[in-house]
Amino acid sequence: MLVGVLTIGTFSRRTGLSVRALRLYDELGVLRPDSLDPRTGYRLYSPSQVRAARMIALLRAAEMPLRDIAVVLEQADRASAHRLIDSHAAELEAPPVGGARSVGFGSPLPRRRGAQRDVQ
Repeated sequence: MLVGVLTIGTFSRRTGLSVRALRLYDELGVLRPDSLDPRTGYRLYSPSQVRAARMIALLRAAEMPLRDIAVVLEQADRASAHRLIDSHAAELEAPPVGGARSVGFGSPLPRRRGAQRDVQ
């Protein structure tokens, strides 16, 4: 193995992203490995990719969609990336449509079976 190259497992531990997530990000083009081992096909990452991977982890924790994260990572300047992140943060802070979070097409969150109703 080459010096300075990180296997997917090592890269996963350094970045906090699961191996499964890293494979998905490779397939979607969000974070491609630096290289592939020609003999084994293993994904190999460089230490310089750790910062981008940690950014992805932070943005995913903030519920940013992968397509938007890809756009943030593609920005040549920090100001453009910050504008996209600020826009996402504003969307998260905005009150949900209809006043309550919903699932699906506006349906209310389902009650758990046997849950007690609040009586006022």
